[in-house]
Amino acid sequence: MSIKLLHQNTFNIKEITVHKLLEIKGNLIGDLSITSNPIMLFIDQLPVIKFTEEEILLSLKNNKEYKKLFDDLDNFIISYIHDHDIPNKYNLKKFNYTPFINSYTNLQGETFDVLKLKLNLLGPEEFRTILFYRYGQPIENLDVMKGDVLVKTVLECLNITFDNNNKNIYIDNCVRQLKVKCLHPKR
Repeated sequence: MSIKLLHQNTFNIKEITVHKLLEIKGNLIGDLSITSNPIMLFIDQLPVIKFTEEEILLSLKNNKEYKKLFDDLDNFIISYIHDHDIPNKYNLKKFNYTPFINSYTNLQGETFDVLKLKLNLLGPEEFRTILFYRYGQPIENLDVMKGDVLVKTVLECLNITFDNNNKNIYIDNCVRQLKVKCLHPKR
């Protein structure tokens, strides 16, 4: 199976297929695909706001294109849930939808939108997030992610998850690759 990277200008949300919902570990999960292929989105350079071993926040400040893309993706999923009457079919009451985009306030009191994505730095190797510099040099010291860095990202949208414990609905995602560019202070 070949994997095609989708870019913001080639990604057609209407091509998404939501597969049959299955109950797995008490949650309802519906896999996502486009023509039976995983949804792999390429995100061009965005500044890193926060980095942990579980998640990364990327700034969408002054980036209307990616904000629109992820707002449209969230709206597509919400419409799908309502159009297919999923809350009534599966008796889901008082669930909240968790969007990709959140508001973030920095130390200077400035508020802007950020993209919140999941990382897998500790899981099985075939599903692990790969961090590297130019020419494929691996990043071994994660402290580099605490400085001023830009990242190019390959994101996989896995499924819609209806979390029964926390009463949340979200698109389960995982960053597959991060190409890191360290910014140096201007002299």
